[in-house]
Amino acid sequence: MFKAPLAREAVATIQLIGEKWGTKRSVLTDEKGLPLAIVLSGANKHDIKLLEATLDHIMIQRSKPVGNVIQNLCLNAGYTGAKGRV
Repeated sequence: MFKAPLAREAVATIQLIGEKWGTKRSVLTDEKGLPLAIVLSGANKHDIKLLEATLDHIMIQRSKPVGNVIQNLCLNAGYTGAKGRV
């Protein structure tokens, strides 16, 4: 069990998954930081393997592009690789 810094009691146990402890969150947000999709996995899974699942779990569909406006998807360095290139 561990205690969150501001919690009054222990909140969860951290399990050893593969070689790493804990959970990984893949979160997709809009430009204002509002979450559109969240996928959880073991901490030992590489980010690029969560990309497709995260995009498939979008709760609010994106609008269609209007005119010459280009829609954009920004990823951090953890998503580099062949699957991350579009």
